[in-house]
Amino acid sequence: MTDEPDDSCFETTEFTGEVSYADHVADVTFTARAGKNCRLIIHPIEIEAETYVALKKAMGRPGKHGHSISLSGKSKDDKCFSSEDMDVSGMRNGTDDFFVQLKTGKASLTLARKDEGKDRAAGIKFSLRGFKSFRPNPVKCSLGHVAVRGNHQMASPDEVTGHIIVQSDEQDPEEAWFQQAADMAEFVWKGLQFGHGGRLHVPLEQVFRKESVTATFYRGVGRQRHLPSIHYLDQSEFVAALVARFESSDPFPDAVWQVVGWLNSDSSIREVRFLTLMTAIETIVDNLVSDAETTLIPKKQYQPIREKLIAALSECGLGRAEFQILSNKIAGLNTAPISHKMKALIKKFDLPTDIFDADLMKRLNKQRVSIVHKGVARPDDDLWECLIYAREMVAMIIFAELRYNGQFESYAPDKN
Repeated sequence: MTDEPDDSCFETTEFTGEVSYADHVADVTFTARAGKNCRLIIHPIEIEAETYVALKKAMGRPGKHGHSISLSGKSKDDKCFSSEDMDVSGMRNGTDDFFVQLKTGKASLTLARKDEGKDRAAGIKFSLRGFKSFRPNPVKCSLGHVAVRGNHQMASPDEVTGHIIVQSDEQDPEEAWFQQAADMAEFVWKGLQFGHGGRLHVPLEQVFRKESVTATFYRGVGRQRHLPSIHYLDQSEFVAALVARFESSDPFPDAVWQVVGWLNSDSSIREVRFLTLMTAIETIVDNLVSDAETTLIPKKQYQPIREKLIAALSECGLGRAEFQILSNKIAGLNTAPISHKMKALIKKFDLPTDIFDADLMKRLNKQRVSIVHKGVARPDDDLWECLIYAREMVAMIIFAELRYNGQFESYAPDKN
């Protein structure tokens, strides 16, 4: 297992195997390779006419459910290829020959470890597209150690510039170790996406066992980052916090990763980004703040008020449909606005009240209501500033759940 980027992920290799679609199975010979961009390329495959017709159907018909194409094979030197997620990207036929071009969403290769005199360490390695960093310190953990690497200079966000490694102290750990290591790597990856300020595509996942390597390629592209929470030159403490949080005894709430997904929306439309952030705040309230008040006044206290309002409504001579709609609205009058619920959120996470005060909560809610119901932001308020304050609130809550107390990037304007 190496801590340096590969010049060539997988050299050109010929496989003999089979391709299948629905009930059709055919023997094929195909060639695959992958360069340093970690994109797996399957060369055009020569097929029989019957297989050509069968795979033609895999291109799909409007309104019809399609079956996925499977491709598997083995090379002369015992490399194994397997994918159940192939798509047809091109077909051509001549007088006597037929070819199909396949691309894969996910494919796995298994090959023997090369014996080059190096330590055959066991571990998990996630390659990352567009990850900007400067050699964070390795972190010792119960599984061995975790190393995160990146590049502080990038040609494009689609470039494979970094990786996460979870490496065992043993050359041949038990199989359960690999699942735990994969969970650790995934947790660190999710946390890095938050710190990075955008989604980090994993084009290649490698599992290093004593005698073999399994490489799984994933289709996808890198994305631009925006408003990173951690500076790319100062990530050691953050990586250490991620490892420590994963190994803590209490479970990490999955809702936080949902919130990270909302936070990393890469829409160029500010209204969409603001609503996404407000959705993140509502997700936090609903999942992490159990004592948040959901009504303006206690339900028992509102019950007689609701009954009196509905009784008065019944005397207005309305039709059945109108009466039912207005009755439902009366039932919902006691629902607390999100600005009211956020008071419990601010208290639980000890957010600075000089920034996140009642006026700001009302301001954010008014902006949300305007966009939802009118389709435009409030003309008398700065949408970008509202967006930044909402983002700051979400980021500080995520840091709190990760138990990170180090330096971070703040974008909220000073109110003083």
